[in-house]
Amino acid sequence: MKRQKNIGFLMKAIYLLGIFIVVVVLRIFCLEFYKIKSVSMEDTLIENDMVIIDKMTFGAKLPEKVSDVPFADMFAYLLGLKTWADDFRGNYRRISGLGNLKHNDILVMNGVRDNNYIVKRCVGLPGDTLKILKDILYIGNNKLLEPNGIKKRYTIYGKPNSYLIKTLTEVCRDKCDLWTDSNSLHILLTDANFHQLSHFNIPAIERGTDKDSKQKIFGHEQFRFTKENFGPIIIPAKGTTVMLNLKNLPLYKDIITRYEGNNVKVLGDKVLINNYVVQSYTFKLNYYFVMGDNRDRSIDSRFWGVVPEKLIVGKVAYIV
Repeated sequence: MKRQKNIGFLMKAIYLLGIFIVVVVLRIFCLEFYKIKSVSMEDTLIENDMVIIDKMTFGAKLPEKVSDVPFADMFAYLLGLKTWADDFRGNYRRISGLGNLKHNDILVMNGVRDNNYIVKRCVGLPGDTLKILKDILYIGNNKLLEPNGIKKRYTIYGKPNSYLIKTLTEVCRDKCDLWTDSNSLHILLTDANFHQLSHFNIPAIERGTDKDSKQKIFGHEQFRFTKENFGPIIIPAKGTTVMLNLKNLPLYKDIITRYEGNNVKVLGDKVLINNYVVQSYTFKLNYYFVMGDNRDRSIDSRFWGVVPEKLIVGKVAYIV
C-alpha cells in the first residue's frame, strides 16, 4: 500500500512538472500575457487591458538573462543564486518566425529607457523612408493608413462653456481627455469623434500642437524635428550601409553605440568607430519606428529614435 502511495505521489509530481515545463516553453517560444500600463495606445488599447503577445510570427527571442526565463528569478532566489542570475548576460539570438512584421502591427517590446514592457504601433519598417508632415505619416511619398483608434489633439479657442464641455463629453462617451487654459480648450479626439462634432453647434475647432512639451524630440537640436513635423529619416535595415558624416551622425550614433556595441568619436571633421576613421557604416540589426495611438500622450520613436529588433518581444494578437 505504501509503495502504491509513493508511486501515486511520484506520478502526480511528474504530471505537475510536465505542466510546468509546457507553460515555460509556451511563454518563451509561443505567447505571453501583458497588462496595458499606460494611456499611450488609447482608444485602441485601454489602460489595464490584458493582451496576448504572439511570439511566433516574428520569432521568439531566446533568453539573454536569467530573468527572461519564466519563474527563473524565484528559483535563483531560493537556491541562493540571485547575484549570479543578476550578473549573467548572454548574446541576442532569435529563432526564425512564421512571418514578418507589417505596418500598423501593435508591438510589445522591452523599453528603450528601461527593461519594462511597453506597447506601441509599428509605423516604420527596416529600409523605409519615414516622415511626419503636419501630423500625417508618410512612407516614401505615400500616406500610411491610420487605424480608427488614433487620437490627436484639437484646440477650440475662446472661453469654454458648460454646453461645450457637456457636448464633448457625450461625443467621447465619458472617456474625454480635455483640459483648459485661459482662453482655449484642448481635447484628444479620434477621427470618428471629430466628425461627430460637425453635427453640433460648437466654435471652430482645429488641430492643436504641443508647443509647451518639455520632452526632447529625437534629432531636434540638429534637424529641428517636432512631434508634428519629423524627418525624413531612413530606418536602418540589417546589412545596409549608410555614408557617415558630421551632419547625419546624430541620427545613427545611438544605434551604432548603444545597440550595436561600438565606440564612436568625432575628431575634427572625421568620424571614428572603434578608433578607426570611417566614412560609412553597415548595420548589424533591423530597426523599427513605433508610435502610440494616443499621439499627444505617447513617448515613442519621435523622442528616443528607432527600436532595434532585439527589444521586440512580439506583436499583440488578442485582447483578453
